[in-house]
Amino acid sequence: MITGLALAPMLLATAAIANTSYEPAPGEFVLRHELVVPAPPCAVWDAFTTAEGWMSWAVPFATIDFRLGGRIETSYDPAARPGDDANIISRILAFVPGRMMAFQAERPPPGFPHPELLEDLFSVVEITPHGEDESLVALSGVGYTDSPGHLELRAFFERGNAWTLERLVERFANGPVDWTALQPPGGKPVADDTQILD
Repeated sequence: MITGLALAPMLLATAAIANTSYEPAPGEFVLRHELVVPAPPCAVWDAFTTAEGWMSWAVPFATIDFRLGGRIETSYDPAARPGDDANIISRILAFVPGRMMAFQAERPPPGFPHPELLEDLFSVVEITPHGEDESLVALSGVGYTDSPGHLELRAFFERGNAWTLERLVERFANGPVDWTALQPPGGKPVADDTQILD
């Protein structure tokens, strides 16, 4: 997730993201970010597990077959259709309703670095009640090693996952994203973004 869509300054929300990454064993690394989202767990759960939810904050196109082994198909191209070759596809590995979802990217967007290494990695989203009508959200990338390719991907997602979680906060602080009003950095069209969660 090196590149990101820039929202108009008035839409930006301040999100205190904690990088709680850790090494479970020598040569292994879990990339982890946490932050408080101003929404109850049920709303955050819907944001990750429904097409409408994804399109309200993360991407302008999404389809989801939410079940064990189901697929999440997304695109940063507002004109994308199901089955397009450039769509991002992830597989749902496990979930605890309302609290946790694990998924693995199977097909990244064109131009993604080291696509052959995605089979080593998977993502876990954890949602915990926090205060009144708030949720603590943790996004972990699991499976990283100290190999050169994994180090490059880790740096890629360290920035990208933080950016993604900031967009989630903005969605609940300011309402759903109006994809037609976005101004990508450098004037690039939305379809040129190369971000996936992992």
